Amino acid sequence: MTPNSLQEEQNSPDVIRHLVLLGDALQNIDLGKGQAESALVPRPRNPWKLTVLQPPEVLRQGRVRAIPAGVTHIGICVDGGWAIETSGLLQGSVRTIREALDALARAADEFENMFVRLITAAAEASVPTIVCTLVPARYAESSQERVAATALAIFN
Repeated sequence: MTPNSLQEEQNSPDVIRHLVLLGDALQNIDLGKGQAESALVPRPRNPWKLTVLQPPEVLRQGRVRAIPAGVTHIGICVDGGWAIETSGLLQGSVRTIREALDALARAADEFENMFVRLITAAAEASVPTIVCTLVPARYAESSQERVAATALAIFN
């Protein structure tokens, strides 16, 4: 639907005025030295603000209270690197394949629980929300990236 006036456009729920990103999906993007908003959307039609909250910030503070007032939209996207690093999967050792699979299953359960809690926090804010699945982890060392990609498959 096309707004009939500038006032209607500014009040439209489709216009992003304050986006809160729950996750760390921007950590691998070089946003330069300026504002992230300008780097992501150069010369936007409407001014907007970006707030990035890491999952622990939201979950530690009791969900919706961590989400700033005035938010108009929420995006949830947790980078694969964060999921792998916080699980500790790449640092541990196991004696059997069964132990390895059990560790993967526990890490996947923890990640799913965290993701559900982020979605709950977004739902409590009662604004349009988009949820993205994991993106591949990036590591400087190709062997570590390959191992992380294999482990990440359990989270998706």
